[in-house]
Amino acid sequence: MAADLGYEKVYRYPIGYPEWQEKGLPVASLPFEPAEKTRTGGLSSLSGLMMIWTLLGVFLSGMALNLTPCVYPLIPITVSYFGGRSGTGKGKLILHGIFYTGGLAIVNSLLGVTAALSGSLVGSLLQNPLVLTLIAGVLLVFASSLFGFWEMRLPSALTQTASKSHSG
Repeated sequence: MAADLGYEKVYRYPIGYPEWQEKGLPVASLPFEPAEKTRTGGLSSLSGLMMIWTLLGVFLSGMALNLTPCVYPLIPITVSYFGGRSGTGKGKLILHGIFYTGGLAIVNSLLGVTAALSGSLVGSLLQNPLVLTLIAGVLLVFASSLFGFWEMRLPSALTQTASKSHSG
């Protein structure tokens, strides 16, 4: 299926074309610049209430990602993590929840920022056949463990720590 979007001569050139500048089209922008008046006199599209609606939409989209199938295997892990700590008191349970959620948010944010700041490095790496072969090999090794060809075990110190009762 082909779609004609009507774009002509669009290249990733950081300065832009002089014709674009003459027409007032965007040629470069900073990620956090104050809202400016547009040619029609109104504010830019991400100012005031529009920014709040945009952030709310992004937040709700992120919450909807929790309904995707890749999250389902993590539900028993999360429930057992917090279930094992249920006897420690409400304050400690909330604190552990904040650390758990904050840790996931920080790790995923750092990975996203690193990928964004690398420019097209991550994209070009994921087009390299050697990198794709390596990733496929790692996935096959883990899949063979799931199929029971071999068993992946945690070190005994981690197993003993995880099996401790936190109920007191």
